[in-house]
Amino acid sequence: MATSGRGLELSELVTYNGNLITLDDKTGLIYIIDDNALIPWVLVVNGNGRKTKVMKNEWATVKDSKLYVGSHGKEMVTSDGLTVTDRGLMWVKIIDKSGSVQHLNWTENFVKVRAAIDIHFPGYMTHEAVVWSDIHQRWFFLPRKASVDAFDQSTDEQKATNVLLSATPAFDDIKVVRIGQLVPNHGYASFKFIPGTNHSVITAISTLEEGDTTATFITAFTTDGQVLFPETKVSDLKFEGFEFI
Repeated sequence: MATSGRGLELSELVTYNGNLITLDDKTGLIYIIDDNALIPWVLVVNGNGRKTKVMKNEWATVKDSKLYVGSHGKEMVTSDGLTVTDRGLMWVKIIDKSGSVQHLNWTENFVKVRAAIDIHFPGYMTHEAVVWSDIHQRWFFLPRKASVDAFDQSTDEQKATNVLLSATPAFDDIKVVRIGQLVPNHGYASFKFIPGTNHSVITAISTLEEGDTTATFITAFTTDGQVLFPETKVSDLKFEGFEFI
């Protein structure tokens, strides 16, 4: 399956209900990986679920035995970055084991998260790495991009972050932790809590994408910001997800 001639652009890996799951950010399809084959499981569409456009799947995590799938979490805007045209990417999908989909408007949550580091529209923050911790009972975010200025395609690739944010389920308390030195063109793509660390240590991958040049880097740090393994290049390819299995 393809959308506008594009498909199978996979953006995350996550284990759910005993299956390894991956997301396509072009077709809206969620796949089960079984014996090196991709089995289509759920198709999700943008916004409230009553749209003709499929969802741009970017991140997934498990909370309360359900799979949460989200997108960039920012407004779509006009070319000058100043006027909102759509907020479909600010909805989250909640999928149960049967494949039934709920559509949840997370606009206020995403706005609160970016406001925690003093970013307000037309400034923006984008997400590809969001994980729920049942141990901490908090949402954790490693934003891919953040800017106090309006979105500008020509400068967006230089807007990476070095910040870890975490929020209570009601998003009424948000903590901010700085992680090492900022590398402006290395944006976070995925992270996981390292098993056996009581959700105190994170492994994350970040990626470079400038023109035809791509690369993937890996790092490890504690939830209070101590870098345990400095960012290290692992490939000239761009990898957008990983999982401990």
